[in-house]
Formats: sequence, structure tokens, C-alpha cells
Amino acid sequence: MKLYTNRLILCLLILAAMPVSAQQFKWIHGGGSSADMTHYAHDDQEQTNYMCTDAQGNVYALSQVGFTDIVADTFHRASAYSASNLLITSYTCDGQMRWAKLITSSDGDDLACGIGVDNNGHVYVAGFFQVGSGTVYIGYDTTISGV
Repeated sequence: MKLYTNRLILCLLILAAMPVSAQQFKWIHGGGSSADMTHYAHDDQEQTNYMCTDAQGNVYALSQVGFTDIVADTFHRASAYSASNLLITSYTCDGQMRWAKLITSSDGDDLACGIGVDNNGHVYVAGFFQVGSGTVYIGYDTTISGV
């Protein structure tokens, strides 16, 4: 009986140690622009700089993008004001795009520094936005004008 018990324990240990199947991604999305950013300030490349999630599992991404033919899933904009712009995108936890906002300024390039979201769903973006005597555009509904 002891031999049988030892074999049973050994079989259970082997089953517990067997590799599980690899994680399957539910969704993968990409985006960017058709602009070549290698010759602009900071020698920027298009990239997603920062990401975070909220309590419901929604995903928020802050990306550096160029200035022409900007695309991310269902978001499309033909052009922006500066060579280096910020794109904020939000997806549900199962990969459906919720919304996107482009931050672009008329006086120069923008630089991403971070993104966060609070328990009320408010999104906070930290970055460098050149206002000067021009204007910063956040989507189509918000502007910040310089002096």
C-alpha cells in the first residue's frame, strides 16, 4: 500500500509540474504615422512611451507619433501641427477602442512624460507641450493658447 501511495503522490507531483499552455493574447493593436521622425528634435522615434489601466481593466496608452497620416485602430487624422505629437488611446479590457485624442502644438514638438488614471476615470497626462505664442490642441474639443 505504501508503494501505491508513493506512486500516486509522484504522479500528482508530475501532473502539477507539467507545463501549462502558453498565454494567448486576446488582442494586439498597432498604430502610428507615415512620418519619418529621425531628423526632428530629440531624435524621437514613434513609440508607446507609457501605459496604465483603470479599476475596470481599461487600458490607456500614451504614444509619440509623427505628423502625417496618423492612425490607431479606428482613429485617423491626416496631419498634425508639429513634427512630434502625443496620441492618447484607450481600449476596453477585451481590446475594443474606446477613444483616442491627439495632442499637437503649433509652436513645436511635444514630449511624453507619463499617463495615469484615477478611480473616477479621469486621465492625467504629463509631458512637455510648447505653447509660446501658439496653441496646444487636445483632440478637437480643447485648446490651450499662449500669450
